Amino acid sequence: MNHLLISSLLVQLTLAGIPEEDNALPTVNITSPEPGHYTIPVDAGFDPDILRIGGTKHLFKPLGGDNFCNTWAADDKIYVTVDDGMGWPVDTGTPAIEQNNRVWALNGGPADYTPEYLPGFPDYDLTYLWYGFGIVSVDSILYYAISTPYSPDKRGIKLLYSPDFGSNWYRHDGVNDTIMQYVENENTMFFYNEHMNLFSYIDFVQFGKDYQDSKDGYVYLYCKLTNLTPSIYLARVPRGHKNIVNKTKYEYFKGYTEDKMPEWTSDIYLSKCVLNFPEGYYHSAFLPSVVYNKGLDLYIMVVGARFEDRYNGGPSKLTFYWSKNPWGDWLSFYHTTCWIGDSPDNILYQPKLISKFNSEDGKTMYMNYSNCRNHWGDRYVFNQQKITLELDNPAFYKKGDSIIIKAEALDSDGDIVKVEFYKDLVLLGVDTSSQFEYVWQNAEVGNFKIMVLAYDNKGASSASSIRVVVTP
Repeated sequence: MNHLLISSLLVQLTLAGIPEEDNALPTVNITSPEPGHYTIPVDAGFDPDILRIGGTKHLFKPLGGDNFCNTWAADDKIYVTVDDGMGWPVDTGTPAIEQNNRVWALNGGPADYTPEYLPGFPDYDLTYLWYGFGIVSVDSILYYAISTPYSPDKRGIKLLYSPDFGSNWYRHDGVNDTIMQYVENENTMFFYNEHMNLFSYIDFVQFGKDYQDSKDGYVYLYCKLTNLTPSIYLARVPRGHKNIVNKTKYEYFKGYTEDKMPEWTSDIYLSKCVLNFPEGYYHSAFLPSVVYNKGLDLYIMVVGARFEDRYNGGPSKLTFYWSKNPWGDWLSFYHTTCWIGDSPDNILYQPKLISKFNSEDGKTMYMNYSNCRNHWGDRYVFNQQKITLELDNPAFYKKGDSIIIKAEALDSDGDIVKVEFYKDLVLLGVDTSSQFEYVWQNAEVGNFKIMVLAYDNKGASSASSIRVVVTP
C-alpha cells in the first residue's frame, strides 16, 4: 500500500477543488465506521543508517556469517547464532575458523556492540553441515536448535542447552555434546524424520529478557515446512526445563474451533498450517522471526527472501505482520519487493527482530539481517537497522462483511453536491443524495485506508479518512 500516493491524492484533490478566494471549504467527517479500541502497526519506516559489525576479510572470505538468530538472556547479553562464517575473531582475538554454526554473545547495543567468544561451544569442521536455526533464553537457560537441512533422508534438529550462559553445552538428554556427528538417530536428535519433515528448521518466539514477558506459561516455536512451500507451522511446550527438553510435552497447532479458539494436539501428524507467506518465500532458510512487542501488546513477525537470482544482485522481498496471538490471525502491514537496505547492490535475506531494544511504547524496533552482496563480500556480516512503526486505531471487520461508510458533510456558504468514497486509491462510488453513504459489500481481507471527498456547489472540496482492517 502506497501511503505517500494516498496522501498526495488527498492534497491534490483538495487543492484542485478550491475556487474563488471567498469560498469557504466544506467540512466532512466519517461517522461510520468508528475508530477501533486498540492500536496496531499500519506501516514501517527504516533508518537509512546501517550498523555493521565485522566485515574485515580473512584470505578471500569475510569474517562474518549469516542467519543471526538472537535472544535476550538473563545476564543482559544478546546471544546470537552465526552460520557459515567466522564470527568476530579480529574483535575478540580468537581463532579465525569458518564454521557452519556457532553461538556468540553481544554486549552493548544498539549503537555499538562488543562481541564475545564462547569457548565452551562444541567445535567441529565444515564436513558435518549443521546449521543454527533458533535460540531462546528461558529462566536463565539457553536453548539452541541446530539442523541438518542438507541431509537427503535424515532431517531434524538437535536441541542443545546451556545452563551457564554458553560455558557448557548439553544435548536434550543431558549428554555433553562436544563433537557434532552428521549421522544421527532418534536418540541423539530431538525432532527427527517427522511427518513432512516438520520442525526440521525452527525459530522461537521471543518474549523480552529471558522470556519474562511470556503471557501464558508456554514456549512457542515456528517451523518452515520445506524448500518448496511457503507454509509455517507452530508448536508450544509448557515453560520449565524438564518440559522443554522432553518432546512428549510438545503440542502442535491443529486449527480453530467454531468460536475461533486455537486447538492443540500431541500428534504431530495433525499439525495444521498457521500462515502461508507470499509467493517467493520458499527457501528453508527464510524462517519467520517473531517477537512479542510489550508496548503494543502485539506479536510482530518479519520474513525476508532473495529472488531466484539471489547471488547476482537485485532487490529482495520483505514482509511484516502483526497478530494478537502467537497463532494468528497474522495480518501484513508492510510488504515490498524492493528490499535493498542502503544500496541497490545489496542482496538481503534472513531478517531477525531484536527484542532487547523495543521501545517502551512499542513504536521503535530493531532488526538484523544477512547480506551476500558481491558473492558473500564485505557486507556478509551482522547488519542492523532501526525500524519505526506507524500506528493507527482502525475499525475491524471480518472477511465478507458489508461495511457501511457514512459521511457527514456541511458547507457554510453553499450546498454539498456529492461525496466520493475511496478504498486506498480506488474509487468505490459516489453519493449525490443527502445521506452521503456507501456500502462496501463482501469486504476482502487486508489493511485499507477509507477516504471520503466532499464537494460543494462552487467546486471546493475537503477530505476525511479512517483505517479499516478486515480479518479472515
